[in-house]
Amino acid sequence: MNRATRCLATVLLLASAKLALADVRQVSFPSATTPGENPQVLTGELHMPEGLGRHDAVVILSGCYGVEELHRIWARDFAAAGHAALIVDSLKPRGVKEVCTDPWKVDVMARAADAYGAKRYLASLAAIDGERIAIAGWSHGGWTLLHAIYPRQKRISDLVKENGAFAAAIAIYPYCDVSENFELPLLVMIGDADDWTPKPLCDDTLAKAKGTPPVEYVVYPGATHSFDDPFGADVEAIKAWIATEPAGTASLEPGGGFRYLDHLIKYDAAAHGDARKRAMEFLARSFGE
Repeated sequence: MNRATRCLATVLLLASAKLALADVRQVSFPSATTPGENPQVLTGELHMPEGLGRHDAVVILSGCYGVEELHRIWARDFAAAGHAALIVDSLKPRGVKEVCTDPWKVDVMARAADAYGAKRYLASLAAIDGERIAIAGWSHGGWTLLHAIYPRQKRISDLVKENGAFAAAIAIYPYCDVSENFELPLLVMIGDADDWTPKPLCDDTLAKAKGTPPVEYVVYPGATHSFDDPFGADVEAIKAWIATEPAGTASLEPGGGFRYLDHLIKYDAAAHGDARKRAMEFLARSFGE
């Protein structure tokens, strides 16, 4: 990582650290259900912005490794911009460590129900405007998001009828296997060097999506999967983490970053900074701010 990149990464981390003083609450709530289903009790981390009155909000869905510091950084950034942010833990309450090795262990339909449960919980809070709740998802969570806003699936249409639709959606390096005439604002951001959730699949899928408003699609040249995670630049932290993983699962990459399940993960501070800026501007437009 060069000096300029290191400086930008430090600024982003320090800014997020300062925001840690915001109101953070550990919460629990049930997943949404359709008739005949039993709800899953979930846990979450609710980051509230400063100020009185009712706030809009963002439901955050993690990637396949579960809730990580990456998602807390984003939650703090959302809160600093005036948006409440609820990080949903879909894995630990089900006794699951990760779904990277088996993406269907907690599948997208289960996690979509979790997202609508989180939306319903937020809407029940006096400090939240239930008509202004967005959803954001990373990787497996981004894949879930695309299914969660896909109305032609009956289970999703039932969940929407019971809990209301999201106001906007942000998918960050999702697996793009759903195309639809999306009926809500959608921002998709991905790197063209992503070898886990490949950009060409998003190119093809999103080209078929002719929603109103149109999908906003941003591609970062040279960026890999998890380009917005500062962990990917912390060599000592990566080494310590690799030691906890099964042999052969993860390794340091000579050119920077690391490999996990043979997928390259590398932090890109410039792409992270731009993605953060675009996400905040997108939410402001979507919420009419």
